[in-house]
Amino acid sequence: MLPGMSQPDLSRRVDRTEDDLTAVADTVVEIKEAVDGHTRELGEIRQEQERQAGTLSEHGDQLTSIQQTLATILQRLDQR
Repeated sequence: MLPGMSQPDLSRRVDRTEDDLTAVADTVVEIKEAVDGHTRELGEIRQEQERQAGTLSEHGDQLTSIQQTLATILQRLDQR
């Protein structure tokens, strides 16, 4: 026992410490659940970004093709 502390005081102090530890543990679990949820969301966002990057690349290729076709048409018109 701690010097100068009665058994009831020590018991109350231990009980408060146990309550504090339980509250900290509950908070840690809540934080972990939030982090796990955010990690899943981030993964989904990254997948969507990759999908959009692919679409953007396809559109860039299509634009290049259209520009080449237009250049060919304009060149033929100039030759007339």
